[in-house]
Amino acid sequence: MPRKEGLETLQEIKSEFPETGVIAISGGGRLGNVDFLSAAELLGADAVLAKPFSEDQILKCVNDCLASTKHLIQKSY
Repeated sequence: MPRKEGLETLQEIKSEFPETGVIAISGGGRLGNVDFLSAAELLGADAVLAKPFSEDQILKCVNDCLASTKHLIQKSY
């Protein structure tokens, strides 16, 4: 991400919208062998995926996040 790191973005999203589902995806980073996905989990990511991942893996993560926030969506109607 050119202007902001993913972990910073994750913190901001979870701070402002704590019920929002977030899937963190990483293929490494500019800083070398840093475990961004473990940090993302600690900061509140609902799911993490390491590249490369399969279509089934991303679909499962999306479905799991949607299922966990379904009650929030229904309350807003």
